Amino acid sequence: MLVIILLICPSYVPFVSASSDGISIDANTISLTDFDKIEQSNYQLEFDIEIIGTPSEPTSFVNVSFVMETISGVVISTTIQNYSLSASESIQVSHNFSEIPFGYVVILVSMSGDVASSSPTHVSSFQRTLQRLNPLNISVGQSDSIIIEGIDSLGQNTGNLSVNDGDYIQLQIPVINDGDFDWSGFVTVNLSDSSGFENTTSQLFSVDAMQTSIYFFNSTIMMNEGQISIHIWLNNSGDGDTSDESANFISSINPPPLPIISLLLEEVTAEIIAGETMTWNLRVSNSGEVGFDGNISCEFDQFLIVNDSLILDSNSEVNISVSTSARPGQLSCEVSNDRISHTSQSEANLTLMVESAEFETAGGSVPAKLMGPWHEGDDVRLSILVRNHGSKSGNVKIVCEVAGITYAGDSIQLGVDEAGEIFVDVPMMDSGLQMLNWSLQSTDGSIDPGLFGDLNISIAERQTVEISIPRVSWDEQNGLSFDWGVNLSDGVQRDVRVRLGYIDSLQESYLLDTIMSLSPGLTEGTLDLGFIDADKVIVRANEDNWVAGFGFTSLSVNTPQERPIYSISFDPQTTPNRPVAGESASVKINLENSGMISGAQGNLILMTSSGVLIGERVVEPLGSQTTKTEQFNLQEWPTGEEVSLVVTWEVSRQVLTTDEIFISSVTQTEEESSEVSDFIPGILGGIALAAAVILVIRIINSRQDQDSKTEKKKPKSSDKPKQDLS
Repeated sequence: MLVIILLICPSYVPFVSASSDGISIDANTISLTDFDKIEQSNYQLEFDIEIIGTPSEPTSFVNVSFVMETISGVVISTTIQNYSLSASESIQVSHNFSEIPFGYVVILVSMSGDVASSSPTHVSSFQRTLQRLNPLNISVGQSDSIIIEGIDSLGQNTGNLSVNDGDYIQLQIPVINDGDFDWSGFVTVNLSDSSGFENTTSQLFSVDAMQTSIYFFNSTIMMNEGQISIHIWLNNSGDGDTSDESANFISSINPPPLPIISLLLEEVTAEIIAGETMTWNLRVSNSGEVGFDGNISCEFDQFLIVNDSLILDSNSEVNISVSTSARPGQLSCEVSNDRISHTSQSEANLTLMVESAEFETAGGSVPAKLMGPWHEGDDVRLSILVRNHGSKSGNVKIVCEVAGITYAGDSIQLGVDEAGEIFVDVPMMDSGLQMLNWSLQSTDGSIDPGLFGDLNISIAERQTVEISIPRVSWDEQNGLSFDWGVNLSDGVQRDVRVRLGYIDSLQESYLLDTIMSLSPGLTEGTLDLGFIDADKVIVRANEDNWVAGFGFTSLSVNTPQERPIYSISFDPQTTPNRPVAGESASVKINLENSGMISGAQGNLILMTSSGVLIGERVVEPLGSQTTKTEQFNLQEWPTGEEVSLVVTWEVSRQVLTTDEIFISSVTQTEEESSEVSDFIPGILGGIALAAAVILVIRIINSRQDQDSKTEKKKPKSSDKPKQDLS
């Protein structure tokens, strides 16, 4: 029908015309494909238009309409552009769509005018869907969307409607991604209450685009009744807006079901006598919904007399016997170490009145501190005078606690109106300022109020003992001697066992072993050991009934090994050269000390070989490495052609002896008469000398033969000795 109308009434044809000839859009050049994604707010659309066929007119005209709509069809923008083309001409059409909203839009392009008919490759209009991606937008759910539940230590839900004291907490936290991009990051949770806090950062946590994921957080700390602060935040989300990436709020933790405890004290002993056993019955009941697992303790007159564990099921009770020696005072019992309801009666008190001794101080109200000043390891004595102003006799003692250790003095028995001293010795195990907590105790009497307290005592570091040996020497007059010193550091007088002696071949010998009462400072002296063999001298100093600070208890020093080295000899030349019997002459003796120390005074004795004393004199000490010549003048030279003299030097418990034969002169007559008689002895002497020389030569040759045989038995030089393996 439409075709008929168009043929009959061509004047009604609109401006849009389509024929096989005209302007058409090349479909292959359209830059936008359906459901393309963009991130920016604008898009440049491009495509080509060209002449199809052979239009009747040389120039064809076309209007191109660009429309952007929402998915629901609401027009966002519209634009029309005019183009003209000549035969066989092709041009590129470009249009920029701006202010494209987030989400999906529809792009519609159509032409009107000299438009060619559509074909598989050419169209006169087209439509595309374009998506502008929403940017990354991460947020964390606020307190009204976070689920809080109670769990146990294994992470299992308790099933309760609320989180109770003793529960662990689980947070179910929504992490919301309103963007078109996937997100991965970290969630940090901080919990804090009155007793502690926990700060935890998750492993890498991911949320897909346009999705919400739940992050489960399980606490590792137990919740306590009261308020708990919860802080949650995302770490570096990357969306540029941190205002919605944290949540801060306070939640309440409810109390757990608790035991309800009641205590009741009742006297059991009918007749109460001071000093004898007094017994009470303690009834403990639990009317709560849960059992009690804790401790029961009782104190009488501030002394602990009961301290036991107690397990009591719900809706049950137990009776406990409590005993102590009867004396005035107050009995107090309580339960502890488990939580109980605030409606419980957790304590019970009962006052005991009995006729007994009563103790007060007889002097000052604070103990005296004796035996000071004190050093670490010393005892501090606390002493106080007390009086019994009660109606019966009784015993009393003083106790002291320091660093958690209690020390008690001996008890004394005091009659009515009798006074006496009590004391306690307290060892000081540490230096510095020490606090001593003291009090008076009695098993059959009462102590007046206020007779307790604490004392601060300054304790110095341990005294030290330092040993010194400043000098060790040996001389010819006294032998070996040394100076010693024992220095006691500042403080009090101390008893020290001091031993002085020497070491020879690793064996210690002491000439002095005594207990010395040393005052602070240096105690010193000198010990002469005399002429003994010793490798070292030694001093030992050990505490006697006390403990010193760090230091060496002994000191040894090597003894000097230098000694005088003596030698003695005759000067072979007499004066005159050949003395004449009966006439005067003189001989010289050479004395030498080649040692490194000075020698001692000695005696020099000159005699003939037959024992006739010629002379004796005292020789003064020789210095180190010195020599000395002593001359003896003889008034009458002994008779004989050869005179043998012997000299002895007694020095430093040594006896050095040497002898010498001197040739004397004779008269001429005697010389002539003796020529013949001397001839035969001369020949015999020559023969003897030759025999001696031959014997020496043979001995030398024999030794050389033995050496050569020994060398033949030695291993070759190339043989290597075996090595010891360690």
